[in-house]
Amino acid sequence: MTAVTSTSKKSRFGVRFRTNFSEQRRYLIINSVLSLLGLPLIVLMGLFLSADDPDYDTCEPLMSVGVFAFCIAILSGIFIARNSFKYLYRKSLADMNYSLPLTSKQRFFADFLSGIVSYIAPIAISAVLSFIMLLVGAEFVSFDRDGFFDLMPYMLTAAFIILLGMILYYATVVFAVVCCGRAFESTFGAVAAVIMVPLLIYFVSLLIVLSADYGMDETIVFYNPLFTSTSPVGMAVFLVSFMEDADYTDYNGSAELWSGFVRWLIPSLIVIAAFIIGAFLLYSRRKAEDVSKPYPYKWFYYIITSIGIFVLLSLFVEFNTAVEAGILICAVIYFIIEVISNRGFKKLWLSAIRFAASVAAVFAIVNLCKYTDGFGMTEYVPSASSVSSVRIDTSSRNYDMMYIDYQCFDDREVIEEVVSAHKTIVDHRKSGTYPGTKNEPSWGIAVMEDNEMFIKYYKKNGTITVRQYSICESEIAGLKKAITLSDNYADKSAGVIRSYWERTESDYDRDIGNFDVYDIFGNMYSCSMSKSENDRLAEIYAADMKTLTPEQYDDGDIIGYICYRLPVYRSFENTIGFIEERQPGCFDVDAVNIFNNAGKILVCSDVYSCYVDYGSESDNLYDDTYDADNVHWYSDTLNYTSRGRLGYYETGFIPHYNTPDPDFAENLIDLMERAVEAGRPVAVNTEVSGVLLIDGYPLFFPKSEKNDELVAELEEFGFGMEKELVLTG
Repeated sequence: MTAVTSTSKKSRFGVRFRTNFSEQRRYLIINSVLSLLGLPLIVLMGLFLSADDPDYDTCEPLMSVGVFAFCIAILSGIFIARNSFKYLYRKSLADMNYSLPLTSKQRFFADFLSGIVSYIAPIAISAVLSFIMLLVGAEFVSFDRDGFFDLMPYMLTAAFIILLGMILYYATVVFAVVCCGRAFESTFGAVAAVIMVPLLIYFVSLLIVLSADYGMDETIVFYNPLFTSTSPVGMAVFLVSFMEDADYTDYNGSAELWSGFVRWLIPSLIVIAAFIIGAFLLYSRRKAEDVSKPYPYKWFYYIITSIGIFVLLSLFVEFNTAVEAGILICAVIYFIIEVISNRGFKKLWLSAIRFAASVAAVFAIVNLCKYTDGFGMTEYVPSASSVSSVRIDTSSRNYDMMYIDYQCFDDREVIEEVVSAHKTIVDHRKSGTYPGTKNEPSWGIAVMEDNEMFIKYYKKNGTITVRQYSICESEIAGLKKAITLSDNYADKSAGVIRSYWERTESDYDRDIGNFDVYDIFGNMYSCSMSKSENDRLAEIYAADMKTLTPEQYDDGDIIGYICYRLPVYRSFENTIGFIEERQPGCFDVDAVNIFNNAGKILVCSDVYSCYVDYGSESDNLYDDTYDADNVHWYSDTLNYTSRGRLGYYETGFIPHYNTPDPDFAENLIDLMERAVEAGRPVAVNTEVSGVLLIDGYPLFFPKSEKNDELVAELEEFGFGMEKELVLTG
């Protein structure tokens, strides 16, 4: 008898599921059409664009149609969820549905699952179809099949993130519908529930950022699991961030990418489960007579309206723009919603009290952020022991020889140096002073050390801390040294070399590509190199990098660059030998040819460092409009570790001589050869005797009595500059 009862209950659940699923037929057809117009059309147009001589005028508009259709299919979940539970806000359907021989559990999950299948199934089928189209179509266009399968783990993960976002979106709408008892309120509540949570988190974060003087911008919230795991909007942001990080895995490694995904996944699953369980518990307490009530659970209404007031009013208050007008606008909107929800002006004085409390909360939070300097986040620097790894990105005026392009490091020494540099940066900004600050010099070469630095800490407790600063090179000199000397960086440099090789079209079938090498004066040499040879070069370079000593790094004896800016030190005998087998003499520097081909040559014995503090409102590295009072000068040490011209200015440059006097020419050649031998293309946290600029490419002379005499000879020979101050970037 018990078995019969159990079977009966199961069949009732099945009947309810099938019935509700059939009632979704209209939405299922619409969603299927949109899904088939979405991903498959995007893939098809992508294949056409990959073919020879593609028709951009036709394909690109059709691809836009596919993107639009896919987005509408994703957003259709709100209509499907409301339709699955329409009896919660339609009185004519309530009594019939509540009178059926079903438990609340059976009714809720049958309706929930039938709706979510109607929502997800068409999109999932279109995704599978798109994958098949991509594999078949790849046979007819230029398509890197191996590269495609290498990307498969990231593509599947991205699809999984989209799936979780859709489930959370659907569950959030269901939760809101359960809390509402009329059609208008269920629509308003569903939209509000989806957008209010991310808006609240974003605007609270924005208040903190705007209260801070430096180091943070509004994008920091996008790295916070509280934002990325609690709403469909946050999950969409995480998807973009994940794909951006995946784009760097060729030479960054993917361990941190996947651990970051797991750190995001766990709270996301908890939030999804909380919405589903919460919706079920509220649903099980609802009664048929709750239909036609605006909000059976009034707290839901109070929460979304309070968040709405906070978000709208905080914009006016924080930016100090027409605050009174902002309060008036919020009041009008709030009381209109109150009248609609309450069907009149009943207990309007309570509404006024709630509105006043919401306004007071906004002012309190804004002022608290200001007085606590963003709750102390401006000066916060995590301890090295709490960090598992750190991702770094720098952006200087030129191409920095250290290739730290959004790379991740787990080397303990690097992490400690990052934290140390971070503390130095914060201390300098807090005190408003910089080491060695002096008055503006009257003449000489001023090397601008402007740089930008992005830091992303992955901490052992699963949280992420992000900071971004406008800095000077001297503040991160120790960090750059630690990174360059780490095995972690050597391995990442090998990844850069592997990703740099590109097969030439003419040698596509022979697996031959070009590999460019540069000398210290910007001359480029192209080597023909197979993919296997390129991979071998990556291994050799990484091995040479691991032998680089602190003394060799400080000396800066660089003879050329590969991958545009990876330095080749004179001590890298294996790397040099491997490359010169394919391009002999590419690292040789001929002083005579350099001199004869140079357009402008200049030498200066007084070289300074300077840093422009653009301030918190204009951290624009390339903005040359700044207050002279914000230029910090120091001459104790110099840091220039970029590959490229120091500057190219008409004023002060002396054209090279052209004379038939053999003694003059012999002395000149001897002088230039000694200059090339003694000079270094970079200056690593060191004092210098001077700098020689050849068409803007620098040769720095480390401070010594011998180099002082060499610079004096160059000046006497006619390469000295006029008595003026030249800023170079």
